[in-house]
Amino acid sequence: MIEWRDPKRHLSPTIADAKELSRSIRAQRHASHVDIADGFNTWLPFEVLSWIERLDPNASVALRLAALFCDIDDPVVPETTPQDRRGVQSSQWITPVLSELGFTDLVVERTGFLIAHHDDSAENVERIADTELFQLIAARSLSSISQFPPTEGTDRLHRAVRAMVDKLPEPARTELWEHRLPAPQTDKLKSDVLREYYREHSPRERPYKYCPTCRTVLQRKTTDGTSLLTCLACGFILWNPPVPVTSVIIEKGSSVLLLKRAARPLRDYWCLPGGFIRYLETPEMAAIREVKEETGLDVEINQLAGIYQIDNAPGGVSLDIIWKASVAGGLLQTNEESIEARYFEKATLPELIAYKHRQAIMEH
Repeated sequence: MIEWRDPKRHLSPTIADAKELSRSIRAQRHASHVDIADGFNTWLPFEVLSWIERLDPNASVALRLAALFCDIDDPVVPETTPQDRRGVQSSQWITPVLSELGFTDLVVERTGFLIAHHDDSAENVERIADTELFQLIAARSLSSISQFPPTEGTDRLHRAVRAMVDKLPEPARTELWEHRLPAPQTDKLKSDVLREYYREHSPRERPYKYCPTCRTVLQRKTTDGTSLLTCLACGFILWNPPVPVTSVIIEKGSSVLLLKRAARPLRDYWCLPGGFIRYLETPEMAAIREVKEETGLDVEINQLAGIYQIDNAPGGVSLDIIWKASVAGGLLQTNEESIEARYFEKATLPELIAYKHRQAIMEH
């Protein structure tokens, strides 16, 4: 039985076997690709594996194997194979090899499933609703975008990234949003493309296929310069306005309180305490309630810090009414929405801060 070891510390037997397998593929398929001969550079498997480990340090053996072999299509699948069958044929080719290498039937079956479906349509992947499959697709996308050379030109890169984003299933698209790329220029481009995508495809519009008034299929129509879902039969328009939320800047001396998010999207990002404004609540009432629920603290609102349009999160556009407040009582704690609560100096704010909260803190 092959033991999986940490490939960050040293080459695992699996990766060594993978390199040997690449030579075998070249010999069997008479591949002339220099990249394949050198060991997988065409497939970028180690980059995909690296992203898998960033997405989930405890990723299963099957998911790691799928990362290594999901893009084995080029050397092992005939060019005449339809696109929607390439993953299946890759799976059928690699699973006997994995069995010969000593993996359990369960691992082989699971790896084969992930490889078979990694290139499915977004709709089919969302129907399957498999977390590891989402992670594999996200890792491949992050890997591919990371490899785009900045010399390609901004317009060409924008089109390439946008084409990729359009084809992703929603959970994988969210993973892509959450994780930073090593190159700042490419990471900014990725963020800009995703912001553009979510402005055109608001998540809040997804439940609306039919008119809630007369059940006619909704269609897009430009109204006052904005593309909106509209019923051509009865005139209903889904205006989809920004959702009002509220957040609170709580200071202790020169430091400010931030919460580390536990939930998706934007898990592990830091943010100010806050949330949605309930029906008939004033923004001030909602701010006081949210702080109490999320931190255990009682606060007094001091002043309005500002109102910020939140268009850099995958949940849709919001208007964040941000207050400055002082602690009046209570003991600092977290609830199920947060991993940690901590005060930070402005000069040492964490790298990952959600929404426009970094801007709000630095401006006030």
